[in-house]
Amino acid sequence: MSRKYIILGFSLYVIMISIGISLKHTGLWDLNMGLTTLIISHITGSLARFLANIISITASVFAVWIALLLIIMYVYVRGGNIDIKAMVTLSLLTLMLTEVVVMLSKYHFSILRPGINETVSYVGSEVLKLYAYPSGHSARSTVMAYWLPYFIMFVVRDGTNKQWVYRLTSLVLWLWVAVVSLCRVIAQEHYVLDVVGGVLTGLGSVFLMKPLLPLIKERIG
Repeated sequence: MSRKYIILGFSLYVIMISIGISLKHTGLWDLNMGLTTLIISHITGSLARFLANIISITASVFAVWIALLLIIMYVYVRGGNIDIKAMVTLSLLTLMLTEVVVMLSKYHFSILRPGINETVSYVGSEVLKLYAYPSGHSARSTVMAYWLPYFIMFVVRDGTNKQWVYRLTSLVLWLWVAVVSLCRVIAQEHYVLDVVGGVLTGLGSVFLMKPLLPLIKERIG
C-alpha cells in the first residue's frame, strides 16, 4: 500500500510539472487564458473581488500555519493518543514539503501573475509574490482538507457517529478548497491552471508523505 501511495504522489507531481512545462511551450496557455477570462467575465465588480480576497485569507500562509500549529499544541497538551499525534505531526511535515515544492515550482516556471508586466525582471524574495504557478493557496488548503477531518473526529465526543462527522467535514473542507481556488481566479491573482496545479501539488505531497505515518507512530510511541 505504501508503494502505491508513493507512485500516486509522484504521478501527481509529474502531472503538475507537465502542466507547467506545457504552459510555457505549447498552446495550453491559450486555453488557460480562455478559461480564466470566461470566469472573470461572469463574475465582475469590486465587491466580488473584495470578497474573493477576504475568502483567500483563510488559505494564506499565516492563517494555515497558525491554525495547524494551534491544532498540534492542542493535541499534544491535551494528551491525544499516538494515532492523532502522528497524524497532526505528519500534516505539519506534509505542509512543509508542499511549501518547498510550491516555492521551487514558482521560481522554475516563472509564470507571472495576471497583470504583471512581462518586460520587468524580478529578483529576490519578491518572485514568490509575483509568480503564479502553482497556487500556494490551493496547495495549502488541499493539505488541510485531507488531514483536518481526522483531527475533527478526535475532538468529537465518544458515542458520536464519527464516520458521519468525517464525511461531513471532508465535504465542507473540499468545498472550501474549491471556493478558495475560484476566489484566487476571481481576485485575478491566478489563472485557472495555477489553482489546478496547486491542488495537484497538495495531493502529491499528501500521498508521498503518508507512508511515513507508521514510522512517526513508532517514534512517538
